Amino acid sequence: TYTLLSAQEERCLFMWLQQIVNGLTIGVVYALLGMGFSMVWATARTLNFATGAVYTTGSFLVFVVAVVLGVGGGTQVLPVLLAILALGMLLGVILGYLLDRGIFRPLRNVEMAPLFASMGVGIALENVYVFIFGPRPTVVQVSGARSFYQIGSASVTLTQIIILILSVLLMAALHMLLKRSAMGRAMRATAWDRTAAQLKGIDVNKVIALMFMIVASIGVVAGSFVGLFYGIMDPYMGLSVSIKGLAAAIFGGFGNIPGAIVGGLIIGILEAFGAAVTTSGNWQDVFAYAILILVIVFRPQGLFPERTQRGD
Repeated sequence: TYTLLSAQEERCLFMWLQQIVNGLTIGVVYALLGMGFSMVWATARTLNFATGAVYTTGSFLVFVVAVVLGVGGGTQVLPVLLAILALGMLLGVILGYLLDRGIFRPLRNVEMAPLFASMGVGIALENVYVFIFGPRPTVVQVSGARSFYQIGSASVTLTQIIILILSVLLMAALHMLLKRSAMGRAMRATAWDRTAAQLKGIDVNKVIALMFMIVASIGVVAGSFVGLFYGIMDPYMGLSVSIKGLAAAIFGGFGNIPGAIVGGLIIGILEAFGAAVTTSGNWQDVFAYAILILVIVFRPQGLFPERTQRGD
């Protein structure tokens, strides 16, 4: 009997497949956050450092929904998922609107002020979660979330499949919104030249407010994906993940949304393989940031430079 691969080669192949799946699962989360950073930069020319707290909001939303619906038996992952998607989008819209009206619009013409104000909001929300849920990680396991499909020695959980499919759908929907809708054209015009967009009759304040609502919704949903997959909610989890999202935006080319998607996927895969090679999750960040530093040093404009000019 002849086989194409030896047993050792087959195990190696499935190990690679496993890490690619794991990397893509967390990579799409980084990509979603990177898209948010890129959209805020392209449209409002600032950074939103409340992204980490918004992401954490989505994670704790999983806990709240799971407790309300109950997770003690049966395959509960689908109703929990549908509930967190609906509530996550609504909560994201509210948070995005409040961030725009409370911070970014009043401080829009004050250099660096929105950036530091958003950091303050992020810290405040972080402390709210510590007060409500405590400083220690909260654990909740949704029934059915960890069920898996075996592919040789590699396994893919139901939650990973759902995260990948929904993330692709979200990215496709956002692409269609930006490229095919009137609001998308208004967003691109605002990103290209804010003054010219106003002269053309575009309500720039409305466009930027909508952008913040979309970005916050994406952040909440991304956090809910991770909360559902890992089953661990930590009040401090948003900081490191938001840095990875910012790294994805820089990696791909700041302000370039497709570039942020590619950057997020690359960072996620690098992390997965880094953890596999070192057999420890403590070193996975080293691989991702080492590549990022090389990109910044040798190609500071990123892999796909932004094609818009400053929209003042």
